[in-house]
Parts: sequence; C-alpha cells; structure tokens
Amino acid sequence: MKKIIVLFSFLCLVLTSCSSNENDASDISDDLIGTWIGTDIVYEGRVETSFLGELIKTEFTGEGYDITTKLTFNESPKTIVSEGSYSVKIDYTVDGGVESTEVVEDIEFLENGEWELEGDEIIVENSSESYYVKIFLLTSNELVVGITEIEETEENGIEIRNIVKAIASFKR
Repeated sequence: MKKIIVLFSFLCLVLTSCSSNENDASDISDDLIGTWIGTDIVYEGRVETSFLGELIKTEFTGEGYDITTKLTFNESPKTIVSEGSYSVKIDYTVDGGVESTEVVEDIEFLENGEWELEGDEIIVENSSESYYVKIFLLTSNELVVGITEIEETEENGIEIRNIVKAIASFKR
C-alpha cells in the first residue's frame, strides 16, 4: 500500500490541466502572468491492482491541508516557478469494504519549467517531462485547474492502473 501512495503522490505532482471559456488564448495568457497562491486541492480516483487473475479495486479521495504552494507564471521567457508545498489526507476503500487513511506530507504541486498555452490547456515542459494543465476558471484573482492522470505499470507480475483526478484552486 505504501508503494501505491508513493506512486499516487508522484502522479499528483506530475500532471495538471487548466481551461477558460471566457477569453481567447492571448487574453488567457495575459491573465495567467503573475503569482498565484494555493488555497485548496482535492483528489479522487482509483487504483486497480491485478495479480494472478485477482483484481483488487481501491477507491480514494483526498483533501489538501497546510497549503503553502505558489505558482508564478513569467511572461518573457515563459517560465513557471513552483514554490512551497502541501500535504494531503487520503481515504481509501478497498473492494468496497476495508477502509484506511494515509497522510502524505510536503508535496510539490508542479515542477518548474517553460509553459505555453494551447487552447484551454497550459503545457509545462521541463527537462524530464511535459505536464498538461486544464483551466476550469480564470478571473483576475481566481484560478481553478484540474488534472486527470492515468498511469499503468507492471512489476513482478503485478499490474497496477492508477487513475487520479485533482482540482486545485489558487488566488492572487
């Protein structure tokens, strides 16, 4: 279970998505510039583990706390700087019955990198990978972004499919 938590934490850091229907792409880009302070983050998802024909489904929800995350979008060059961290309490239900709770502390929201806007998504690229951030809400002082990540791994005959959905809110 600890390995699943580590995998889940890594996924939460890696991808995000952002969108806004109110502005065209250039207006959105201008509105993003500056520093955003994290106010809330919530997770939901499931982990499907298959071993020797047995399938175990684990549903989870998570709520962030001790949020000190700040994102700064710079214009020239187009870079994003992520500072601070957050912790999350994750509640699990295994196969609809067994329940447990885990706490993961000091998670970084995104890694630093270069960003570009493509439609309602921010694409953040760094030396190791790309992140897709969907904008759900963008006003002069509020930003709400969401991510959906699906990761499949196999190790020693154990197949794991991890589906994570996260929504993070920021203010200026």
